[in-house]
Amino acid sequence: MQLRRKPWATLVATAVIVGLLLIPGPDLPKVGIDGLDLVVHAALFATWAALLRWEVGLGWWATVAAGLAFGLASESLQQLAVQRSFSLQDVLADVVGATIGATSWEAAHRGGGTLKS
Repeated sequence: MQLRRKPWATLVATAVIVGLLLIPGPDLPKVGIDGLDLVVHAALFATWAALLRWEVGLGWWATVAAGLAFGLASESLQQLAVQRSFSLQDVLADVVGATIGATSWEAAHRGGGTLKS
């Protein structure tokens, strides 16, 4: 696989996501909106997946699979942070976000239609 461009934005997004997900639990802001954390997970992974498609050129399925792998890995890493834990809900939100990002990129750059892998 040949890169479309240097994946700097994807690498920065990856570092930002890992950094945010490793913030100790007591340091997280309390916003009082149920489910907002899941929306944030989905938004972060949607951005990451779109960047991955753009810079690396992965197909739709490979991007979603990478989102699943990254979600599982990042949730596993959270167990090392203070008062953070592995959450299947977060992994699901990550995969939903990766799917949205991969699909949005596909629609914007392929004119819609069938998904290509």
